Order: sequence, then structure tokens, then C-alpha cells
Amino acid sequence: MILVVAGIIVADQFRPPAWLFLLACLILAIVGIFVMGRGNVKNSLLIFGLSLFCFAGYHFSIKFYEFGPYHISRYVSEKKTFQVFGKVADWPDLKANRTEIKIAIDSLGREFHTAVKGSVLLKISDTTTALQRGDRVEFQGTIYPLKSKSDPGSFDYARYLQLRGIFGIVYLPTLLDVRVDKSRRFGLIGLVDRIRAELTESFKRNLSPVSAALASGILIGETRDIPSEVYERFRDSGTLHLLAVSGSNVALMVLFVILVLRPFSIKRKQRAVILIICVFIFALLSYGEPSVVRASLMAALVLWAAIIERRFDLNQIIATAALIILLFDPAQLFNVGFQLSFATAWGLVFITPKIANLFTPNMNKLWFRWLVLLVLISLVAQICSTPLIAYYFDRVPAISVAANMVIVPLVSISVMATLLLFVIDLIWPLMGLFFGSLLDLFMKSVFFFLELFGEKESLVIETAELSVLSVILIYVFLIIASLALYNKLVRRIAIAFALVILNIGLTFSLVSAASNDDHRRHLDIFNIPGGSAILVKHSLSGTPDLIITGIIARPYPLEERIFESALSSLNVKRIGKVFVQSAEYGAMDDIVRLSNRFGVKELYVDERLSRSFNDISNSVAFLNEGLKLKPFSGKIQTYSNPGIYPSNDHIAITFETAKVLVVCDLNYERPPVQTDKMPTAIVLGSSDNLNISVAEEFLKQEYAAVICSKFDQMPNSSDSKGSMVLFHSIESQGPCRLFIPASYTESFIFKPIY
Repeated sequence: MILVVAGIIVADQFRPPAWLFLLACLILAIVGIFVMGRGNVKNSLLIFGLSLFCFAGYHFSIKFYEFGPYHISRYVSEKKTFQVFGKVADWPDLKANRTEIKIAIDSLGREFHTAVKGSVLLKISDTTTALQRGDRVEFQGTIYPLKSKSDPGSFDYARYLQLRGIFGIVYLPTLLDVRVDKSRRFGLIGLVDRIRAELTESFKRNLSPVSAALASGILIGETRDIPSEVYERFRDSGTLHLLAVSGSNVALMVLFVILVLRPFSIKRKQRAVILIICVFIFALLSYGEPSVVRASLMAALVLWAAIIERRFDLNQIIATAALIILLFDPAQLFNVGFQLSFATAWGLVFITPKIANLFTPNMNKLWFRWLVLLVLISLVAQICSTPLIAYYFDRVPAISVAANMVIVPLVSISVMATLLLFVIDLIWPLMGLFFGSLLDLFMKSVFFFLELFGEKESLVIETAELSVLSVILIYVFLIIASLALYNKLVRRIAIAFALVILNIGLTFSLVSAASNDDHRRHLDIFNIPGGSAILVKHSLSGTPDLIITGIIARPYPLEERIFESALSSLNVKRIGKVFVQSAEYGAMDDIVRLSNRFGVKELYVDERLSRSFNDISNSVAFLNEGLKLKPFSGKIQTYSNPGIYPSNDHIAITFETAKVLVVCDLNYERPPVQTDKMPTAIVLGSSDNLNISVAEEFLKQEYAAVICSKFDQMPNSSDSKGSMVLFHSIESQGPCRLFIPASYTESFIFKPIY
């Protein structure tokens, strides 16, 4: 398994030719067979391992960077409209306001048809279940290229999609633009779809809407109907993993089937075969999530060991499951779910027994089984998952151990109860309705504890950004620390290791802080349809705010195609406040969805827009209840402390030593004449061409700079004390970064982000 992982990493980082990997793989395999024939088993296993190293590198390379002449990546850069023919390659992913569908392309047509390989992501601006896996589709659309990140360390959406085998995006407003040829629903996929539909319909018949949605979520990971506030309670309490089907769900399902089969006289091996089939179907029901695939493979291997009457070691079972998954799909190595699933499972198998052995005399006592062991499992799972959670999300729930101790048992009981409800409903629907009413009452206890543990945002700890090396070192230390429990020498090594890593970390943090160019507070300004957006960061740490002005509607979701791409490139995962100066009615729902997606708590809008925003908020069913709409009006008299001051004619962003005024259009809305000595810049929100004479007039009024996206002619501000800055669209070179100096002696510094 280690060699396979190494082969994938080498292929990803160094990208040697695929034929080189393949040649080395074949040579090593032949040498391994020869060495094994001579009776040298250990050396032959090592050679076969190196052959797997090369095979993993070859498999990764041909799937993700050596495509051949007929791959879809050859066509996405043309940005032309094609007639697309393909097949739905995965289960549709239903979002709150759209449907994302992976389409495996067969051919593209313009003047003539061309056979093409590869997949695109079809994004339909509506939620629909009309398309299912295996359906053949035909539609006309423009294939847009994936946008790579522009800021090192930020989330790279393009790479994320490429690792899923997707190399282009097509946007369609409605499913009416797609011609569908339904696949036969009599195969395995059709059977799984029918079982899933029967499950969800059974829950909807016998439970209240919220309980039915939660039942589908905790059983098979069907979270589309779970209200956003419930989803956020799971997230903030550190129990969101319960909505991602994992090993516990598989174990509970196996236990349930065993109990169902107990009255029947079925032999042990036959029962194991039935359980393997049930595990396989359950994995498909759960949409093949990494955690459930891992757990299903582990369960199948354990059951197979029972069939062939062999002993097993769970450490080897985990490694074998990872090996099988990575040989089949090497890109899973970079999947967050895969990493979290295996890191947590490894911790429970490797670390928990070593700590539990310290309590050997008390292992059979009830207080140990029901209290200490439960705390220990929750604590180890939290410790093993925290480094990856902090690395990917920059936030860690502070009370997840306590929350898991209470909520996990309740959810486990709920999983068993939902399975029982489904069986009862199939046999006797009236009894299913009665049992569902009891289960609904039990579900309310889950909601109660979710409210209790996920009530306050302060219970979530914001963490500093971690590097890949730091995460690896943390896991190395966990291994050493667990081994040190029974070895004095290893304990000394663990202490020395911790001290060395701590000193290295402190040294690097001091050096990076001293050399960091971002010590000045800054704004990031980028184009949006019809206007501009300004990301305001008042301090090095903390949640930034966002100002939107001049935005207009487009047929595609703006929050996803424009804002998410731009904010991801700036490594922004959360936004504190959003200020809307001007917006077209059709774009207001995009702003509301943007606010929900980035956890915004306060949405400030111009008073003239407030009534329209209220209408939009009431019509958007997935609106976060924690989002507050706050109208602003009037004029700004004074600027006291650093902050954002909205008014009818402009929005002021003030810092300790400088300020920036955001206006919709300099040609029509003129901010007050500059009277103080504080350096001040003007940002033009509209994407219309700026009249140079108006801009020069502001420069004569002692403004430090006029910033916009378009000029009606080439500016020449050599006679002025200020400057004109043209920031680029995110479609080209990226936004402009405006640094606010820390002292009066420095002037504004402008830096394009590439």
C-alpha cells in the first residue's frame, strides 16, 4: 500500500512519461516471477511491490495528464458551442439550487462529429432527478475550461474536478435543453435506484418531513432534503460525519441483517455470502462515498476471511482496502473523504487497543465498556481527524468529543430503527405508520442535542493554515506517541521529536512573519457581471467582508461560477458581512445563495433594494435562518474607528492610516471633496468605461488613486499626484490587490494577482 501511494505521488509531482512507468512495471513483474521461481520469496515480494509502484504511477498518468489526441481537454479551450453526445457517468449531485451531473462524452458535433474521450460536468440551474446514472443524453452547449487556482495553498477547484475525471463545464438553464434516452432500469443500477426510492418514500410516508430527511441522511447519505439549519448544527457540533455514511453504518447494517437472518437455519458460510451481497448493495445505495467504500471493503474482507476460515489483522485489512481502492482509482488518494476515512479508521484500529490495554484489569466492567471506552473511541477519532480537518477547513469543533458521546449513540439507534421501519412498512404498512410515529419522537431527541451542542458559533475554533508537511509530522508523532506507551526508549524519542518539531515550527513562523509581504491590510478587487466586488480584510487573521456593487443577472449561477472561483483563488472559506450597494433584481437570489454558501450572518443592502431582497429571501427556501437582512441609508458624516461605513452614495472602507471609497459610477455619483490628510482611493464599481476627465478631476482633489476595470482612453496621470489603476477581470489575469500601508509615510501599493 505504501509503495502504491508513493507511485501515485511521484506521478503527480514529477509527471514522467506513462510509457516509462509501464515498461518498468513489466520488467519488474518478470524479474519478480523469476526470483520467486528460485525460491526467494521475500525479495520477490519486494520486487512485486516496486512493480505495483510503477503500475500505480502509470494508471494515474494515463488518467490525469497523458490524454491522447481525442481527449475532451483538446476542445475546451476553444469555447465553442458543440452538439454533445454522452452518458450520465455518476449519480446526479443535487444542490440547493442546481443539479451537477458528470457526463462521459462519446462525441462532439459541429460541421461533423468527432469521437471524444473524457468527461464534463453538466450544471443545470434547477434541481432535477429526471436524469439517472446510465442515461444517454444529447444537448447543445459551450464547454468551458476549468479555472486553476492563482494563489498557492488555496483550494484548487480545477484540480478537484480533474481528479474526478472532469475536464470541462457546461452550463444549461433547464433540463428542457437536454434530450434524454433512458437506460434500461432492469440491471443492477436500476435495482439500486428502485431500492433507494422505496427507502426514501417509506420515510416520507411514516415520518415528519425533517425526520424523514434526517433518516435518509444518516442511513444512506441522502442529504438533499435536510434543512440548512439542521445541517449547520451537525457541522458546528463536530458530528457532520454522521451524515457521511461510514464504517458505523455498514457495521450496523450488517448487525441488522444478522438479526434478521438469525431465526432461519442458514449455515455460517452461506450467511457470510449473503452479508457480502448486502454490503455491496448498501455501498451502491450510499452513492459509493469513500468512507462507505472503505468500510464495505473492510467488511467484505473480514467476511471472506470467515468463509475461507482464515485469521485476520485489522491493520492489514485497512491496508488491503486502501490498496484495492487506489489501484482501481488512484485519484482517491487526494480525496478529502478518503483521507479522513482512512486516518480515522487507522487511529481506531492502531491506537485505541494500545490505550485500552492500560485498563486491562477493568475491561470487563460495565463502567469501562459504557463510559471509558466510549470516551476513548470518540477522543481517538477526534485526534486522528483533527489535523486533516484543520488543514482543509481551517476550523475545528471544540466540543465534538462531548457531542459525539451523546449524539453518536442516538444516531446509531436511529440507523437501526430506520432499517426496522423500512422492513415493517414493507410487511405491514399500518404498523409502519405506528412505529414511524414513535421513531419520530425519538428523532426529536437528536434535534434537541444538536441544538444544545451546535448552538453557538464560538464553539468552533478557527485554526491557522497548516502545510502538508506539518500534517504528516503530526501523524508521525501520533504513531511514535502510541508506541511510546510501552517502551521507555520510544518515549524519549517522542519527547525529542516533539521538541525538535516545535522549535522548527516557531522558527519558520518567525521567518515567514518577517518576510511576509501581506503584513499590510489589503483589499482584493475583481470584476463581476455588470460591476465589481471588493474583498476587505481588516487584519491578518479573521473573517473578511465583501462589498458588491453594480451586479447584473446572468443565465448561470453567479455565486458558483464567478464568486466561488474568485474567492477560492484568494483562499477565502468564510465571509463575515456582505454589503450590496447596487444590484439587478435577477441577481439578488445569487447574492442570497452566496451568503448562505460562505456562512454570512449579516447582509447589508441599500434601503432602496431592501424590499426586493425581502421578496427574494422569502422565495429562497434554503435561506439560512441565521442570515439577517440589514438595510442602510443616509450619508456618512464622520469616520471613527476602522471599518466599513455604507451610505446611499458611497461605501467607505477605513483603516488606521488610509481609506477607500466605493461608488457605483464616478460619472454620476460624486463622493464628497477630499478634506482630510488621510490617503484616499476611489474604486469604481460599475463595469462601464470610465471617463478620464472625471477621474483626473478626482486626482486633482488630492485623491491617491482612481481604480476601475475599464477606461474610455489610455490614462495619463503624470500631471497628478495620484494614479489610475486598471484591475483585470478574473477571466484573465486575476483581481487587483490594493495594499493599505501601516504608516503615513507609505503610499498605496497595487499588485495584480496572477
